[in-house]
Amino acid sequence: MAVVSMYPRYLTKWQTARKHYLSAMRLVDQDFEAAIKSLIISQAEAAKFGRAGNSKAELRAERLQNTITYAVNLAFGTDLASK
Repeated sequence: MAVVSMYPRYLTKWQTARKHYLSAMRLVDQDFEAAIKSLIISQAEAAKFGRAGNSKAELRAERLQNTITYAVNLAFGTDLASK
């Protein structure tokens, strides 16, 4: 019988970034350049609203920046989520 922890397994920031990156890739039919452009645009909008004092927008901007960093590193051959 397998032992199951009563504590949930939380994703690391890079695993979350991978999840968001793969979602963005699905939306644009696996086109890397279009996915990066859409992520950058979304991050810029969230950062703009974050400066206005919206804490949720700040958090979203930070997560989108992590996703962009993950995608660029993945393009150069480094999978940050696997570490």
